[in-house]
Amino acid sequence: MSKNRGSAPLKNLANGLLTLNIIRPNPTTQNAVLPVMVWIHGGDFVAGSGRDYKKENFADRLVSAGIIVVSINYRLGPFGFLSTGNAFAPGNYGLWDQVQALTFIQEVIPSFGGDPKQVTIFGQSAGGASVSWLTLRPETESLFSKAISMSGSAQAVWANTDGTVQSSRAVIREIGCDKVEDLPKCLQSASEADIINATQTLSRKDGEYNSGMRVGLRGYDTPDLSHWNPRLDQDFLYDDTFKAAIKNAPKRPQLIGFNSQESTHFAIRGVNRTSAKYMPIGEIAAKRFRRPDFVDVVINILGTEDAFGQNAKAAAKAIIDYYEHNFNYQHDFFLQTFVQLCSDIEFNVPALREAIAKAKAGNNEIYVYEFSYVDTDGSRHLVDGASHGYDLMAILNGLKKEPKLAQEFVDVFVNFVKTGKPSTAHASAEPVDPAKSTKIPFLHVDVPRITVEPDLWSDRVAFWDALANKYGFDWPLGRETE
Repeated sequence: MSKNRGSAPLKNLANGLLTLNIIRPNPTTQNAVLPVMVWIHGGDFVAGSGRDYKKENFADRLVSAGIIVVSINYRLGPFGFLSTGNAFAPGNYGLWDQVQALTFIQEVIPSFGGDPKQVTIFGQSAGGASVSWLTLRPETESLFSKAISMSGSAQAVWANTDGTVQSSRAVIREIGCDKVEDLPKCLQSASEADIINATQTLSRKDGEYNSGMRVGLRGYDTPDLSHWNPRLDQDFLYDDTFKAAIKNAPKRPQLIGFNSQESTHFAIRGVNRTSAKYMPIGEIAAKRFRRPDFVDVVINILGTEDAFGQNAKAAAKAIIDYYEHNFNYQHDFFLQTFVQLCSDIEFNVPALREAIAKAKAGNNEIYVYEFSYVDTDGSRHLVDGASHGYDLMAILNGLKKEPKLAQEFVDVFVNFVKTGKPSTAHASAEPVDPAKSTKIPFLHVDVPRITVEPDLWSDRVAFWDALANKYGFDWPLGRETE
């Protein structure tokens, strides 16, 4: 590794923590060589570990199908993603940990009966975004052969922006290193407790501002869900745009998926107390959410002068017109439209753009799924559709009321790992192929069984592409148009 790669400006607190877990089937034949799945956990780049899920969850559904499962850890929060935005602390240390783990797995997995040439990385949420980042680094070509990204893309507003630099500045200020002449020395002298206490203090100040300066790690009222995240530093990825990075990335099979209403629990908090003015909203506000509330969100959060300059009003009007006329919900229309808007910006459009861009760059093995099934007791819910994490729970925990559907979904993953083609006994995914059509074929995961459908939200992608090209700012990406 180069000087900056993996070497964070804070004290090296990773010793003894960057462990991994290996779960393998009982040997059946002496010379069996098995495919490998490497799990990268989520948690908003600040929480979680490779031990979040019981080994039985992986063993019952994936290992039992003849696959070795490895779960890894990586540095989180400021220890993994602190960045000054320059060569001193470019960031991305958590991603470098993942690369190091994959390198180590290549070395040791044959001793456990695994095939180092048949490694599939898979992750959900921040783990899914990590998978997306890893697929873009050319040097990972020999580290894994396939990828599954669930509810996360490197191109999402919460997974790539320099908001992590703002969070870093807040922590540096909190520990008293913002006015010193020797910043590296000051940071190196900070203890683990100093960093954790500073981060916790700032987390309690989320949404607070003083003289226009953000006090906490992030404000509410933004689609950016993360305090800490990877960034384009021209080190982990040499390119300064995702368009260029995708063009230069290795071409390998990838399955990209998400749930039908990803942002339900991000847009609507389970409690009614929130310091946010517009988003997220509490349950009481959700029950009385109407068109004026939806318009307020768009105008004050999305259609701002900071984003669109003198075109702010026109951009806001375009967003309102598109969303209030393009979807047909049977109840709580504007609340569900609000959740769908958040889902599109934070998850759907970034992931679908990634699929399309990779296919256009010559990768003819990009596949998409949408998970829509929701266990219900018949009671009325404010928002219809599967929320963040529902697909992961189906894989790891099954579905009590629809065990056959859960097994079919597991089969999609298992067959993809073994053959490179996501499929069930009756449905085989079609790859995204922009040369043939602007439509996005996908596997639809819902009762009574998984089906192949012709197009998933290509109109939404087209809308946000057009808006970004017309007005110069791209909300799903979280910055000016590339």
